[in-house]
Amino acid sequence: MKCGPITLFFVVLVGMGIVIMMSGIFTPLFIQSVKSEPLPRLNILAAVSLRPYVEEVADEFERTHGIIIVERHYGASEDLMTRIQFQPEHETADIYLPADDSYIEKARQKGWVKNTVPLATMKAVVMLGEGENKIQDWPTLLEHRISLANENAAIGQLTREHLKKTGDWAKLEPKLVGVLNVAEAANAVKIGVLPAAIVWEPVAKNYPNLRRLELPELKGIEAKIVAAGLTKKTLTQKFLDALVSPEHGLPTLKKHHFTPIEQR
Repeated sequence: MKCGPITLFFVVLVGMGIVIMMSGIFTPLFIQSVKSEPLPRLNILAAVSLRPYVEEVADEFERTHGIIIVERHYGASEDLMTRIQFQPEHETADIYLPADDSYIEKARQKGWVKNTVPLATMKAVVMLGEGENKIQDWPTLLEHRISLANENAAIGQLTREHLKKTGDWAKLEPKLVGVLNVAEAANAVKIGVLPAAIVWEPVAKNYPNLRRLELPELKGIEAKIVAAGLTKKTLTQKFLDALVSPEHGLPTLKKHHFTPIEQR
């Protein structure tokens, strides 16, 4: 049977309609299948003092491992533990990186820790505001208001513990202006709100134009930094390895003024 021009025209239209209809059916199915496979994801909770180091290692990890998302959350070490304890299932932390290993021991007692990697040590120093020359020692420090993170942060907790043992806490406490974390303490000095802060040395060294004091009264306030894997993901172990890799992790630790712990 021969088809005239008009009949052929309608056949083509019907065929096109079928193609469009079928594409409308399969396109959502295709999109749904793509959406059903989310990108691999790592969730890292780290102390604020470690932020420059963690950011650089995480960025490099994303570059070298292709399509992966490394989420980073920063805060005071104790606050991060609270977040882990009450986290919703879809936000499960993979790596916990507090500013001192005492928090790792607490996490271990709760049964959270699968494995650990020792990273570095850091000590407490006094960070001074721009042009601040009156503060030269402990007695002159106590003549001023001083910024210190509260006890939810490792620097606040370890400073309090040490100075209570030496008998110096009662002299320092009335002079303190409490803040949430070590970054806020440093920032108060940087912008000139306060003349001095007790912070971790790597944090102070992020401000090379500001003077630092190493006081005998603060000697012994030292943190040991250990990273803990909280899940058994392959990516979790790979990131722990990346934190101390000789190619990038360890040089990045040194670059950001931490003292690496010798890896065995």
